[in-house]
This record gives sequence, structure tokens and C-alpha cells, in this order.
Amino acid sequence: MIDPDSITMPSIDASREEIETWLGNLQVWLKEALDAHDNWLHSVEVTKLLREKGQFPSSETLLSWQRKYKLDINPRLIDRDLNAFFRDENHDALERSEGLIKYKYGKNIVKYNSIQNENNITLWHERLQCIWDELASLPRLGDITEIHRGIQYKISLQDNENKLFSEVPCEGFARGLRRVTSDFEPYIARSSTYLNMDPELMLYEAYKLPWDKPKVIANAARISADRWLIAGAIDEQGLVCTQKFHGIWPTDSIPIEVIAALLNGPVANAFLSINRTSTRHNQVRVLQQIPIPRFTNRQTQLITSLVREYMAIRELRHTEPEYAKSLGRSGKGILGRIEEEILGFYNLSMEAERELITYFEGYKKPGPVPLTQIESSPQNRLYPSLVRVEDVRGEGDNKIVDIVILGCEYDQVIHLPISLVPQESREKLSQDSYLLAKVNIEAKEEKNLVIEDIELAPEPRQELRERFA
Repeated sequence: MIDPDSITMPSIDASREEIETWLGNLQVWLKEALDAHDNWLHSVEVTKLLREKGQFPSSETLLSWQRKYKLDINPRLIDRDLNAFFRDENHDALERSEGLIKYKYGKNIVKYNSIQNENNITLWHERLQCIWDELASLPRLGDITEIHRGIQYKISLQDNENKLFSEVPCEGFARGLRRVTSDFEPYIARSSTYLNMDPELMLYEAYKLPWDKPKVIANAARISADRWLIAGAIDEQGLVCTQKFHGIWPTDSIPIEVIAALLNGPVANAFLSINRTSTRHNQVRVLQQIPIPRFTNRQTQLITSLVREYMAIRELRHTEPEYAKSLGRSGKGILGRIEEEILGFYNLSMEAERELITYFEGYKKPGPVPLTQIESSPQNRLYPSLVRVEDVRGEGDNKIVDIVILGCEYDQVIHLPISLVPQESREKLSQDSYLLAKVNIEAKEEKNLVIEDIELAPEPRQELRERFA
């Protein structure tokens, strides 16, 4: 069932960024709805009401936005797709309700799993379910932070632009962030303006929040239509934010650098992507439920150091553009390291981690140092490895090969079924023979070991035998 908010046009004073985000979400949903005909329904009465109020997308409005903001869209194509869905009686919820019940529950074609938190928020998962199952026992972001939406004015922004915002310091104004602009990026919030802090102008009491304290600022308005939806920037300048952002303050010993790294990582973004709603915003209640690792002191120190190093490189790149190319390479390497380490701290199985990596394939991570491919965490990365056979025991296909993986964190004897060894190599196995295989040698427990592409190794030189004896 389509939520009416998904198709309701942004308000008249919406920014270009808001319009682009809404259009991106709309086009993603339209493609899904038209490709999977029977899965999506709408209320004809609600759609009719939106049309009457002028809130339903029209080709005229889309064309007007395209001209005003020079948007890269095809208004006629969007209008055609909208009509293809909303004028098709097969998508009428009232007419198809009986069929919907049979499809989703009677036939039991799709199994949905859910969790319900202490705030009675039910989060439904279908994709990546194996990941959420593995992370179910971990603490949540809300356990270590306070998350609040930014300030919101009770008067029209469009009609009171000069009253509410200033490019220069003014009495009663505070430096802050108004919109999610293209230079809002992971770890860095560079652009700012001045916001009127008069309590009489405020809709709620967010102006009372401790904006002067160190925090992480994350976008409330999504920065893309899918996958990479959020970025976390570190703020130690006391910036105030509008409702387009969330302020995130630590309540535990976890540093703001680590909180930002969590939000910029694939687990947090996948969680938001899977649980995204039609509001076009990253909701506080969903952010609070993001799973987080149980960090050791060493891990928090490592991430803090890497984040600070990356921020220093970004500052140098900004102030010394002649070194932009070499600094860009360094920054990309550090960003990749942060992502790999954070991913590794979740201790996902290789199967779950591979599913997560596949989920982001083809989606570019936002920011000036783009990462187009998530790398495996250190403990799940496969390396060519030498394997020594300690013994071969048993009979026929039930034989067990006792092996030791040289250079592996887990240095105990592993009992390998001979069926995993290629048929042509089985008869050649004997005590002190060697195999070649790809192994995640940084795995610390046997249950996490993965051994692939096993083959018989050439006979090692005598000095190697003596070294690893």
C-alpha cells in the first residue's frame, strides 16, 4: 500500500535539495511499483483528495521545477508513469483488498520478520534478514546517544527569508546549518549560515538543546533515494541546525568520531535503507534502533585516530589544492580503512557480510572521496594460504583431514571433511603433505573460518618444512 506522503509534492517553500530528494524517492518507487504490478495498491479516495488540493504531482509543476532549478528530469515521462499506476483500476486498494489478503497471507509467498522495540515501533525486514538476525543482541545507537531534530520555525521560510537567515553575524542569530547542501559530507560540515534563535519564532523547543557541545550532525533529509541515505559530520564549533538535520550527542564513553564512523558505515545505511519510510527523512526512532558493536578501548582509539587523520587530510586538501590529487588518494585509503574496521567490529559471518556488500554494489557513497565498492572486513578477507596436513583418518567419503593453517590467527588443528578437497587430490593426501587454499586467516574462532579453492600444493622446500615444523 502506497503511503500518500510518498507522492505528496513538497511545500511551496521547499529547497532544490528537498525537491531533488523527493523526485529521487518518487522515481525509485514508481519503477518498483510498475515492475511489480500486483504488489502495490493505493486508495483512490485519498489520491482524488490530493488532486483536488493540488498536492498530486502534475506535469505542469514538474516542468516548472525543471526550468527553475535546471533539474535533470523528464516531466512528461514521470507524468506518464504516474498515470500508468494511478489510473489502473488493478491498483485500487478497495477493489483488491480481498486479493491482497490472499496474496500476502493465504499463499504465504513472502515471509516477513519483525522486531518491536520498547517504543512499540515495529521494524519489518525482508532483505538482509540474516544480518539483522546476527546483530539482534547488540546494543543500539539510542543506547549511547541522544538524538534530536533541529530547530523549526513556525512562520513561512519563503516569506521571511531575511528575518530568519543571514550570511553575516547578527544579534540574536547563531551560526549553523540550514540545508543539506552538496558539500555536507562524511565527517565534514563546511558551509554554514546564521539562524535566528528568537524563541518566539520557534515551533518547538529544539533551540534549547546543547548546540554548543561537541556532537555529530547527521542529515534528516535523505542525501539519496536509496542505499546511502545518511552522513555524519563532526561538529565542535557549536553549530545549530534546522529540522533538515539531527543533532547527536554522546551519552556514553563512545567518542563523537566513532559515532560519525558508525553513521557513515554500511550497516547503519543498510538499516535505514531497509526501514525507510515514505516521509523522505531519516527518522529519529529508526536511527535509535541502528545496531552498534560492543567496542573495546583499542577499537575506539583506532577509529578516533583514523577519523582525525582523515579530517586533517580533508582540511589540507581544502587549503592546499595543489596537493589535491595525492591527498585524495590518502583520504580514500583512510576512508576505506575506517569502513573496513567498523564493519569488522560487528563480527558478521562471511555469508552475512557478503550479502551486505552485494546490497551496495553499484551505489556510489556520497562525499568528495567516493567509494564505489565496500571491501570485506579484515577477519572475512580471504588470503592465499598454505595448509599443512597433520593426519588423514576414517574410511571412504567419511574421511577427516586434520589440518593446520599456517599464519592463521586460529592456530589449532581443524578437522576438515575430505569431501571439501577436490576429488583428484584426495588420494595424494598424507601426513605432512600441503594444500593451498583461500582462507580468512584473521578469523579468531574456528566457527568463523572459511576455506575455499582448496588444491594440492607443490612440495615445499626443506627450509620451509623446518620453519613451520
